[in-house]
Amino acid sequence: MALFPESGKKGLDYVKKEFDQYFGGFPFPFSNENFESILIDVHETNSQVIAECDLPGIKNKEDIHIDIRDARQLKISAVKESVTETHNAHIDRQERSVGRVERMITLPAEVEIEGTTAHYKNGVLTITMPKVNEGIQSRIDVDFE
Repeated sequence: MALFPESGKKGLDYVKKEFDQYFGGFPFPFSNENFESILIDVHETNSQVIAECDLPGIKNKEDIHIDIRDARQLKISAVKESVTETHNAHIDRQERSVGRVERMITLPAEVEIEGTTAHYKNGVLTITMPKVNEGIQSRIDVDFE
C-alpha cells in the first residue's frame, strides 16, 4: 500500500478529508488558514467544462474571485463573513468557518475565459466554461490513391 494513493477516492484530497473527519479539522500549525477547502464537482460536455462548488455563507458577489490560468487551472477563492455574533455567551462548539477559503484544480480540458459564466444560488457556485477548439474538426482527412 502506497503512502500517498494516486487518484480518485484514494487521492490526497481523500486522505485530507479522512484526516479532517478523524481529527475534527485541526488547523494547520504554520498557517492562519483552516484545512477546510472548497468542495468542487467537475464534469464536461462536448463543448463545456462545468464546475459546481459548495460555497455556503457568501453574502456579496464581490467576495468571490474566479481565475482561469493557462487554460487548464481553475482558482476559486472566497471570503466568508461571520455568521452570528455572540455577546457574553459561552461557546461550547464552533465548527462553521469564517474567513478566506481557496481552491485550485486542474481542469479536464483547456477552456476559454471569453464566454465563461458564473452563477451563485443557494450556496452553490456554478461555473460554465467553453472548451478551447469548440467546433474544430479533430479528424484529418487522408487522400488515398
